[in-house]
Amino acid sequence: MKKLNYFFSLLLLLGFGGSSVQAQDGDNVYFLGELKSTITPGEQVFLKSKHSGKYLDVSLTGNNNGSSTLSDNCIFTFVDAGQVDGQPSYYLQSKATGQYLKAALTKNDETGDYPFPNEYGNGPISYTSSVNEAYHFFAGQAVSEPAKSLFYSTQFTSAEECLFVFPNVEARDNSGSTGSLSDWATAEEYPYQYLSGYNAYFMICMYVDTNAWQVYGVVLADGQAKLSALINKLFPQGVEGTFVEGENPGNVPSAAYQRAVSAYSTAEQLIASGMATEEEYSEAADALQAAYDAAVAAICPVKANTYYYITKNQKYAQATLSVNSAGTGWTWANTNIPTDNINYICYVEPGTTDSTFHVYNPATGTYLATLGTNSTQISAVDKSEAGEYLIKNCKNVYFYMTNSGKTQGVHAQADGKAVSWNYTADASHWQFVPVADEIIAELEDQIKKQQLNTRMNNLFTSAFNAYTNSRVYDSEASKDNEYESHGLLNAVDQIWTSPLADGDGAGIPALLDGKIFDNYLHTTYSASNAPNNYHFIGVKLSEKANAVTLKYSRRMSSSSDSWKTQTLFYPTKIAVYATNDTTAATGAWTYIGTVSPKFVTADSTMMASVDLYDNYQYLRFDVVATGGSGGTIANSAEGSKAFPFFYVSELGVYKGTYNQEASLYEQVPEADANALHTALVNAASQIDADAVTEEGIEQLQTAYNKFMETCPDPQIAKDALASAQTLADSALVGDQPGYVSQETLDALNAAITTESAKISDVMSKADVDAVKANLEAASNTFVSNVIMPSEGTYYYMISGSTANTNAGIKSGSNAEGATLGLGNKTGLGTFDTEKAKNYYEYIWMLSKNEDGTYYVRNLGTGFYLKKNTTVQEAYPVTLVYSKGGMFHLIVNNDPEAGDSKYLNNNASSVNVWTLDTNCDYGFQTADPGDDTFTYRAVTKGYTFMCLPYATSGVSNGAIYNIVGINNNQLILAENADSYVDAGVPFVYYLEDGSVTEDDFGVDLEANLVTTGQTVNGIVGVIGGTKVGPGFGVISNATDGTAKVIATTAEETNVAANTGYLTPEVGATTETGDVQLAMDGEFTGINGVVVIPADGKYYDLQGRRVVKPTKGVYIVNGKKVYVK
Repeated sequence: MKKLNYFFSLLLLLGFGGSSVQAQDGDNVYFLGELKSTITPGEQVFLKSKHSGKYLDVSLTGNNNGSSTLSDNCIFTFVDAGQVDGQPSYYLQSKATGQYLKAALTKNDETGDYPFPNEYGNGPISYTSSVNEAYHFFAGQAVSEPAKSLFYSTQFTSAEECLFVFPNVEARDNSGSTGSLSDWATAEEYPYQYLSGYNAYFMICMYVDTNAWQVYGVVLADGQAKLSALINKLFPQGVEGTFVEGENPGNVPSAAYQRAVSAYSTAEQLIASGMATEEEYSEAADALQAAYDAAVAAICPVKANTYYYITKNQKYAQATLSVNSAGTGWTWANTNIPTDNINYICYVEPGTTDSTFHVYNPATGTYLATLGTNSTQISAVDKSEAGEYLIKNCKNVYFYMTNSGKTQGVHAQADGKAVSWNYTADASHWQFVPVADEIIAELEDQIKKQQLNTRMNNLFTSAFNAYTNSRVYDSEASKDNEYESHGLLNAVDQIWTSPLADGDGAGIPALLDGKIFDNYLHTTYSASNAPNNYHFIGVKLSEKANAVTLKYSRRMSSSSDSWKTQTLFYPTKIAVYATNDTTAATGAWTYIGTVSPKFVTADSTMMASVDLYDNYQYLRFDVVATGGSGGTIANSAEGSKAFPFFYVSELGVYKGTYNQEASLYEQVPEADANALHTALVNAASQIDADAVTEEGIEQLQTAYNKFMETCPDPQIAKDALASAQTLADSALVGDQPGYVSQETLDALNAAITTESAKISDVMSKADVDAVKANLEAASNTFVSNVIMPSEGTYYYMISGSTANTNAGIKSGSNAEGATLGLGNKTGLGTFDTEKAKNYYEYIWMLSKNEDGTYYVRNLGTGFYLKKNTTVQEAYPVTLVYSKGGMFHLIVNNDPEAGDSKYLNNNASSVNVWTLDTNCDYGFQTADPGDDTFTYRAVTKGYTFMCLPYATSGVSNGAIYNIVGINNNQLILAENADSYVDAGVPFVYYLEDGSVTEDDFGVDLEANLVTTGQTVNGIVGVIGGTKVGPGFGVISNATDGTAKVIATTAEETNVAANTGYLTPEVGATTETGDVQLAMDGEFTGINGVVVIPADGKYYDLQGRRVVKPTKGVYIVNGKKVYVK
């Protein structure tokens, strides 16, 4: 009978429109209840998104995109928020946390709009414990028409679905700027914001195709139903499918594992019997939950000071982390584990906190860097830059690696790179498999050997390039796209290659056909026949040579020029091998060195010469890197790599003859030159034999250092000449800032003429150093004579950026940290000086400090330039001459900013950025004229006002002084001459609502201020502030009347360039010219108590008393005594 009752209860649950979906809350299990057609405040419900099919969840894990399964975090209640516009409104509260869904969009009181920082919405939903910050919404059944109505949704299909829409109680409007919204996202098209179940993440936004929800009741299960649901929830695949018994990371130790097995077995037996009591079912459920929790708590963590393979990715089963051959970035490859290949072994070290780790790759001596933006490869860095990683268990034996506060993890991207991406994704989940003791025992020697090889290879590449670049070889190779001959290559059978691409390219014959367009060789890009080494071209020379010039052309098309901007994977770095073994394809090779050929014609043909040290007939050119790949990429074949494939359209190898007269090598002392040659030969031999020694590295490093000290580099002199010439070419002669005198320019040009005559392709080191020093001295003298902005002069700061040339830089509002803006260009694209002279936000003044820095101050706000904002406190700015009439401004002095310290602007905004072509600014003298005034935005009515400059009158409004308080009224007297000192608060009145700006006379002889004064109890506010309850601000009604109202909130914003009334305002018997009524609870105003006549009790200090005790009180303006 018990079993029958159990199934009957299940049928009843399903009959309410529910399902077998269940949620667990501690010891309770919930079923999905009936589908709701009405909203009942206080009732527990689940909310399911029609768009994503997921449930609203308070836990905010991953991308905050809801939960696919029910849990206690999915249970919410609608909280009655009162009537708005005649219909009920609500807040949404979580049962699990008590928090409210937070109002993500905050209306801007000045613009009447809402911020949409990414144009797709306001970011993922969030929660708050304060009902004052809660999302306030209506709830109604979705409708398909009319469009743009309150409960409109394109997801509506039929009323039977019972779809609800939850719009914000405030409709959006376009009374002001739409901020960063796209043109299509206007309030006319999208009038409301909704709770949205967008599948990428849940949010509050304007989309009508993601705004529909189903609301389900919550049904509590017990007994057998509860136990059955708990088994399905905790162990859907049994214990063995949920946990792995063992001691490795992600495993559950035997004791905890066997406890789970026992509890699971007991629960299964009770369910099968169907005859247990409710108490037995409940005890079994408790035991099962406790065993599961104990197993989870016992999962073996990743330990510090341990070697691991980070492998067996949840998406790519054999993926194993490593570092690329260049030692610059983290990668992965399909690798059979275990392996003794040191490249795939990582060492987990303790981080700088108790909860973090550093991940180290012994093969390269590098660490896993901090995660970056999505899809960016994670860099391999030294220990000082190692990322602090949290390594957390996520699924069974899998862990994810992330940094604190980030939603990204270490992710296996399909192209073989380890990148930053969502840590909830399968490809971000890894197993940490310990390395066997016997392999660890061999690691030290391998690590030492690997590190020696890495050091030697890096050093050898630099030294070999220095040696090669210092030697000039003559050959038949012409520096153009022509191949009159292919040098020592005469026939196709002299060439062999790694596997070629099937069906693409003409193969080896293409290299010798004299056609550089439309015909090419293409090595394979297919995993099926990709070599497990570098792709190469091998050649048998027609005669032996001890030096060669390599010439080749990239793939090109005769039908279009698009190839010029395409990568097309042409060789950029080539390792050269040589041999005289007639079995060249399989015989022993001698490593010569690695070269980086240079273009000799634009974007097409490249050349490099190589000293082979001896006579060789067979050469092999291994392509180490290509134009675009830059290194190896992952291959789908197990345990292998597909190294960069390449295209070549034509090839020539020419016998080289050393040219002593044209070679800088001959300028090096013979002993130094021979030492480098000997060290290079020895190093190449060690690299070839995989037997690098510390002594070999030291020998090459010493020889290389000495060679570089004594080898001249004429390019240094040429660069110094080019830099000086750029200064001269961009110079402007005149008396404005950034200009120079004719004498200064002539001196620089004379130095350029003198020194340029000394420069040639072959110079001694002494000559190079002298030319460089002379040109730098002349350039420094030139820069020191550039005219700088003068103190006491007004300037427009005008952008010379390529993004918005001639735009003026203006201050924002007087709010602390307001962002700079730009504009004021004429229709012809020039700066409009006539207009700017009366908009003082465009006018700046500079004062110079003893250390050579400047304070840059805005005339319209009185505030100082700092970064891309203006602030109240003076901030040092460095002016660096850029070019004729232009300066760079260093506006961020924070050492951690690095190179991101220059004022910069794009087409629409002013920023702080690294130095580029958008960092040039000119200082053009500003002349405010004899009638000095500036335009300010104004609104109809009365306004407390406080300005950073002395005001001498207005045209459209009127200026009033504050007299005091008389009979619960703020008394104002018209300012006869309309003159107000800087920082002194006053009341401005404008009657005409059609006027949006007024011209304020400015006394430029008076000082600017950055803080307001307090006059007769009125505090002037320059930069904006907040006040508590009991202070007075002016409120204007739509009927034209105004009054002073008392603040009541804990924090009330007082805008910049305004003011507020304080308890220190004085009493007066005067009636003045204007009387503003006072409304609210003002406290202690200079002995005058302003108390509303509202029938409530107040003490003699004007404070409201809810429960009066014995004493004297004021009620309706009269004293009363309470006994």
